[in-house]
Amino acid sequence: MQAFARLRQHPNLPLIGFLFSAIFWGGLSGFSGLSVAMKLLIPGVELAGEYLSFGRFRTIHTHVVLFGFAVSIIFAGIYHSMPALLRTPMYSRRLGLIHVILYNAVVLAGAVSFALGINQGKEYAEMEWPFDIAFIVMWIVFAVNFFGTIAIRKEKHFYVSIWFYLGFVVTVPIMFAINNLAVPVTLWKSYSLYAGSTDANIQWWYGHNGVAFILTTPFLGLLYYYLPKQIQSPVYSHRFSIIHFWSLIFFYVWAGPHHLLYSPLPEWVQMLGMAFSVMLILPSWLGIFNGFLTLTHAKRRVVYDPIVKFIVIAMSFYLVTTMEGSLLAIKSINARLHYTDWMIAHVHAGGLGWVSGISFAMLYYIVPRLVKKPLYSMELADTHAWLTFLAAFLYAAAIWLSGIGEGTIWSTLSYDRETKQLIPLNWGHLAELLAIFRQVRSIAGAVFMSGYGLLLYNLTRTVFGGERD
Repeated sequence: MQAFARLRQHPNLPLIGFLFSAIFWGGLSGFSGLSVAMKLLIPGVELAGEYLSFGRFRTIHTHVVLFGFAVSIIFAGIYHSMPALLRTPMYSRRLGLIHVILYNAVVLAGAVSFALGINQGKEYAEMEWPFDIAFIVMWIVFAVNFFGTIAIRKEKHFYVSIWFYLGFVVTVPIMFAINNLAVPVTLWKSYSLYAGSTDANIQWWYGHNGVAFILTTPFLGLLYYYLPKQIQSPVYSHRFSIIHFWSLIFFYVWAGPHHLLYSPLPEWVQMLGMAFSVMLILPSWLGIFNGFLTLTHAKRRVVYDPIVKFIVIAMSFYLVTTMEGSLLAIKSINARLHYTDWMIAHVHAGGLGWVSGISFAMLYYIVPRLVKKPLYSMELADTHAWLTFLAAFLYAAAIWLSGIGEGTIWSTLSYDRETKQLIPLNWGHLAELLAIFRQVRSIAGAVFMSGYGLLLYNLTRTVFGGERD
């Protein structure tokens, strides 16, 4: 109870609210993902009938991962690092609390609406129009607090993390609003203002930049803050970091059309998306090399410091996923691997490796400092790091192989010259061939959640328990 009282009196209470949000939504993200993976192995099992059928549960999973876990981690990181970087408290504690409440209400309402079958049918933009409006209102509250803090800052110089946060704060609501423009028909139903290939192009301009400005840009800002803080050494090159930010922003906004190769989209638009996607590897790797070079000042810490270990895991998977993203935008490679399990592996290598690595490092950094006590167990945190790495590697490797198998089998479709028809695949046989990879995926999910359980136990004992002997 004393720990709760101390937390309630903390001047940055919104930070604590977003930390609790991140831990809750992170647990739900993992549970829903593992449940969806198991449904592919045991399709006859239903948890709650139509309300948690595969289609609805999968949408809930992506929603709570992106807007629940990832965004709450970003908000927590901003509320924690901005006062230090700008040498001033957040502009308004009250706005921060309103932000926490509105944010969780929107995410929860969206998840419940998907379970009820209320869905706009757009990837990462499934919420119907009332929730879209609530999301924008929530973001305006946050933006007022964010820019108000910048206005009253005592530090005139912007450290690079602030630039990455700015990209997140400015870009996300603009993309979200444009993509979700719709004509309401009823309270729970609307139709997109766009149609055909225009609708698809705008959707994947938003969809890809949702990955850019939620799962990439702000997490790079967190990396640039928490890595130097943990190793107590400055970033290797501030100039590299600024070049990293501006070049990443410039290349990313043009890359969306690579999701629509071989579609009715104009050929020049597809080629533009492919070209900028390939070029994206340059700023992406520049930033991560800057991170690894920063780490050379304290490279021995990766052996015994679990926070540094999580950051190294994150940077390593970021290297892999950014290389994949650029290669997958090349039309000849895209033709073989798009729509296969490889794409699922690509996304989850980034999610389980990059996003989770930075997120867990941040949680282990912030929570002990909030309660002014050492982490309960460094050994448990270290075990958690290894379990996270193992889960991400197993998941990605298995589903990469599954995707290669799918693409190879699909490419063997043969043509009957007499009937002038394609000879159909034996889909049941294909599912049997790929079952082993999906079993490994479920095992990886269970390993990841066991590590998450260690996180919950470790942080709970840190906050509410006594110090470990």
